[in-house]
Amino acid sequence: MFHRLHLFGTEGWAEIRNDRRYEFKPLKGDGTVIEFDAVDALNAQLEAFAAAINGERAFPVTPEDAVASVAALEAMGRSAKSGQTEIV
Repeated sequence: MFHRLHLFGTEGWAEIRNDRRYEFKPLKGDGTVIEFDAVDALNAQLEAFAAAINGERAFPVTPEDAVASVAALEAMGRSAKSGQTEIV
């Protein structure tokens, strides 16, 4: 499986690839690359959900953050379709 999120902005671009590599390249200056260890993300999400349901700890993503993430993804889709900058 391969997935990638690549964002382009007025100050440069950022890419997340396969949840293991983050790269940022500003228009000016040096870029940054961070490599992460492999993680079973689905298992981690299920464990966090179970812990939250059992009252052991809060779920690490707030409802507000979840809504903001969906709004950002929807804006990306609108931008891709319209070719214009979209406000989140």
